[in-house]
Amino acid sequence: MVPPHPARAASAPGSVVSSTPPPGIGFWIPLASPTLPPRAPTRGRRAPIPMPSYEAFSRVYDLPLERLYRSARRAAAEALELREGHRVLDVPCGTGQSFDALVERVGSGGDVVGLDLSPGMLREARARVASRGWRHVEPREADALTVTDEELPGASFDRLHVFLGMSVFPEPAATFARLWRALRPGGRCVVVDVHAARPGVQGRLVNFVARADVRRRSWEALEAVACGFERRALSSSWVHGGELFLASGDKPA
Repeated sequence: MVPPHPARAASAPGSVVSSTPPPGIGFWIPLASPTLPPRAPTRGRRAPIPMPSYEAFSRVYDLPLERLYRSARRAAAEALELREGHRVLDVPCGTGQSFDALVERVGSGGDVVGLDLSPGMLREARARVASRGWRHVEPREADALTVTDEELPGASFDRLHVFLGMSVFPEPAATFARLWRALRPGGRCVVVDVHAARPGVQGRLVNFVARADVRRRSWEALEAVACGFERRALSSSWVHGGELFLASGDKPA
């Protein structure tokens, strides 16, 4: 996720990620879009600040970043163990960069629902859906923490895909718990994010610009509730601000 949440350049093991900014990009921090709005300050917690550049950035977001994300997004889709006809919840969906990898695996008989709170990101996601002619992909504007049961019924999805969201959700544990409710028993979840126990200059910059916290052990919410939990490193570069990881697990049946 600059727009929504840290969308650092991602790649699967063995792939190569350039450590130099793309041509024409002078201040390069790959960032994605957050799914939650800024909240009022609370005692003992730093409040997120508004990011007016999100909407403007959404128009050019895909140009420098989609190629950098592609292999990591495909690794996440593979780890979901998708099958024809599955229903997938993608949060935060941003401009829909994960849609292609998800759609090709669930087929025309499946569904992909993406949640995001940025109108600009959703505009681009909907344009992507329209250009592909997908009738079974639905980007929705919603707050992942407060979305209602009517909007997001419990146990209504076969797979949960959380890509670069846990490090930026203002209330990550509560937000993940809400999304976990929407996953059916026996369903599978994949979380991809960045972690740095002691962020360096780039990690601190990512935290500041994206209002993220890459120090969070963002896999722990899934680890605490999933069966067959696994976590592995993905290929990372300095741009991420830390180590890119993929965590997966199943909801007890």
